[in-house]
Amino acid sequence: MITLAAFAAALGGTATAASDPYVWGFHKDAQNHGYLGYAVDETDNEPVSLTCVPGSGLVQVLVYLRDYRRPGAGDGPWPGRVELWAGAARADYAAQVSYDGEINDGFYAVLRARTADPVMTAFRVTGGLSGPTVGDFPARTSPERGAIKAFFKHCEGRERP
Repeated sequence: MITLAAFAAALGGTATAASDPYVWGFHKDAQNHGYLGYAVDETDNEPVSLTCVPGSGLVQVLVYLRDYRRPGAGDGPWPGRVELWAGAARADYAAQVSYDGEINDGFYAVLRARTADPVMTAFRVTGGLSGPTVGDFPARTSPERGAIKAFFKHCEGRERP
């Protein structure tokens, strides 16, 4: 899967101050990996991103955590759990939590999910992803919902209804 450093490099730098609006966008890198990010347009301010290898059926989620307390010395990683919601679906995912002093001066979690997981399936349909420790990431427009669907289609490598 894609590392934080590779993802940050693909985005071109460090985070900027928060502003609105955040939008979901999908693109593929030179290796054809899929990237879906919820970001402020024309910035690297991106509180959540999903990456995949095409056709794998697996998604790596990188999400920044609100109000996280460092459990030990250093910058991690530490084992953790992240609860994600989409529509009525809820799931508690095992994650690795690390400190990031360059991009957002905070903590982020990296977790893995299957595209067929109930939360990922509901996210594809509803266009919204959220969680109690991560915030709300809604798709507000048709192009955003299209980007989410295109990402999952790319990750699965086959058509879905």
